[in-house]
Amino acid sequence: MASELSPGTREFLGFTEDGQWNPPVGIDPEVVSLCRAMNLFPGIFTIESCCGHGRDPFGIYFMATSLDALPSLLYWFSACHTGQEGWRVRVYTDCSADHATFVAEGPVGGYKSAEVIAKYMREAIAAPPVAADPASPETDGQLPLPGVQP
Repeated sequence: MASELSPGTREFLGFTEDGQWNPPVGIDPEVVSLCRAMNLFPGIFTIESCCGHGRDPFGIYFMATSLDALPSLLYWFSACHTGQEGWRVRVYTDCSADHATFVAEGPVGGYKSAEVIAKYMREAIAAPPVAADPASPETDGQLPLPGVQP
């Protein structure tokens, strides 16, 4: 969530004081909905994006404040949860090796599938969290789905 970032970083990434994300000037309109949905997840913030312009894969670069922030977001990039094929999330680092950056990549021209995934994400954030069964190994350390606890 944006509150986990320094004030200067929040402003640079387009977050308002109340934690809302504002798309930067010049952003590809095709990525706005998915970027907005991703930024709703606690501990996730987008840093760069490109729709691919019909030539290259759709891509949204993001960072996570901890690895615990990832499962509830990554869940929605799986085709078995959204019906949208061709999406994957990769992780890499730069030459300084001081941080990990993730990229959610979709198919070339994957604008409609990005909208579908964003819709599922928004609904998950808005839904009341599913009560976790403490005896279930499937809920160990993870946020219950489909609702996500902010």
